[in-house]
Order: sequence, then structure tokens, then C-alpha cells
Amino acid sequence: MNVHLVVVRAFGPYAKGDVVTALAEVAEILAGEHAGHVVRVRAPSSTSNTMEG
Repeated sequence: MNVHLVVVRAFGPYAKGDVVTALAEVAEILAGEHAGHVVRVRAPSSTSNTMEG
């Protein structure tokens, strides 16, 4: 399952509310000292179920 991160406490270049989606950045943040400054959220699937019309 892919995850994105939502920043809950500002750090480095990220402000509260920012969403981190790049897999390399997600992994780096979760492995580092700022892991407690974010929450994980489920990334949307790559297939879209939107209705057109």
C-alpha cells in the first residue's frame, strides 16, 4: 500500500498541512528524526473511479 504524508508540525521546508507524495521523500522522512511530525494517509489508487457526465 502506498502512503502519503501530511505534515502536522512544521519542519525543514515543510509547513503544517503540506502533503508529501514523492516516495523517496516519504521514506526519508519516516526513517529520520521528523517522522513524528507527519501522519500517514493512504495514497489514492492509480486507477480512477470517477464518473463522467
